[in-house]
Amino acid sequence: MNTQRIEMFHHDADLMNVYEVVLKHAGYAVGKHDFGKMPLVDVPAKILEIRPDLVILSVERRHTSPRFAALLEGESKEGLEALAEIRKHPELESLPIIMASENDKYKSEAISAGATDYFDKIHQSL
Repeated sequence: MNTQRIEMFHHDADLMNVYEVVLKHAGYAVGKHDFGKMPLVDVPAKILEIRPDLVILSVERRHTSPRFAALLEGESKEGLEALAEIRKHPELESLPIIMASENDKYKSEAISAGATDYFDKIHQSL
């Protein structure tokens, strides 16, 4: 049996752990990457290295590295920038990428930027 692989790029380790449990229970292999500590340019390289079947990418990015947290207050839409970088690679143009956000205010922007789909994150209600 060939297990499909999903890679997650998110700044919230607890939320990724929840997604991981659900996805593994459904039979997927799952990789987790702290998007809050990764330089944006490393995201496409990591995807090219792993070659997943699907990527879940956070729209917002809260820096978890103290070095970066001081540079950015609150949230950013850096996930959309990462998506643009991913889509620049011809071999990643058709890779399914689902964008996740705390609300749907970025949905049309994410779809226009090349996201395959979009969902609102599970958060405070957990």
